[in-house]
Amino acid sequence: NMKAVFILLPWFAVVISQIKSEDCHPPDPVTVPKDQLIDIKWYIRASKPNIFNTYKGFIEIVSETQPGDRYTSITMYNGFTGSSGFWKFPNNAIKTTYDKKELSDLSGKFKILAFDEDLFISQRAPKDDKEGLTLVRIKKKCLDQETRTKVEEALKKICLDPTDFSFDNSCK
Repeated sequence: NMKAVFILLPWFAVVISQIKSEDCHPPDPVTVPKDQLIDIKWYIRASKPNIFNTYKGFIEIVSETQPGDRYTSITMYNGFTGSSGFWKFPNNAIKTTYDKKELSDLSGKFKILAFDEDLFISQRAPKDDKEGLTLVRIKKKCLDQETRTKVEEALKKICLDPTDFSFDNSCK
């Protein structure tokens, strides 16, 4: 009987893990409607890994210089103003390059994993020895409890664990 228990336990664990993995599905990159992204203030308020020891209080505004080329203006971060980046959206991804060395850690090609009227989530694949970076941008300046709950639900829907994320509650 003991052998039967040991044989069944691994099988049971496999069944449980398969059931759990079917609850969420990693998303395909999302198409972002232009009119829901351009000329809107976006605040980076959650990240994995934690970037908020270095960067805090982001406000980004996206505008379009040419059809398909979106330009990001960072109007504020840690009291620093005037930095800018250039976003391109090939195949529903963001290509971000910031012209300030202090922001170079945030550069790269990001896939947009989730988007709705209040938030969007983008993720950069790991490069070199650096860990991949996932950023959550929201429209609200402050991350209140209702918005945080919505962010956590959105992360779970795309198979990301909210407990792995750091949140910026600075309201700057």
